[in-house]
Amino acid sequence: MAMTVYQTDELGRFVAAEQAHLDPLETAATGGNVYLIPRGAVTVPPPQVGAGHVAVWTGDAWATRTEAEAANGGPLAINAWRAQATLSRLEMALALKASGMLTHAQAMELAGGMIPAPLAAFIALLPDQESQEFAEIATIAGQPFERASPLWSAVAAADTGPSEAEIDALFGWTG
Repeated sequence: MAMTVYQTDELGRFVAAEQAHLDPLETAATGGNVYLIPRGAVTVPPPQVGAGHVAVWTGDAWATRTEAEAANGGPLAINAWRAQATLSRLEMALALKASGMLTHAQAMELAGGMIPAPLAAFIALLPDQESQEFAEIATIAGQPFERASPLWSAVAAADTGPSEAEIDALFGWTG
């Protein structure tokens, strides 16, 4: 059994309709249909667009933009990009070191599966212990750092951390 999903690119622009297939393990475990949806794909069909226009996923709905607007980024593009942007533990260590937020030794700690003090301070900004513990375990386990994670919203909202734009730069936003 398959379900149609709608693939987007890194800027949220509609690319193609694809088929997502059932995840047999999760479907069996939950008793309901659970689909393997590719990264960047959504289940909401895009609108029909005219010549010179594209459908852009904003993170919660489709918008219609001219091809030039979609290519140049903007608020719709950055929100869609944030929803998909990830860095591996190694990539995050290198990005934080390059930005000056980690020393070489601290970047080595992160790359090796430890949580250096500056990252621990970021994690401490999360609103509750459960969120903090999840972030710690995910980091140590080598899970990708997701730009859309509540961690980065908490960091950006703090007076002591990097801004949204600086966090976007860590994840490679060039728009």
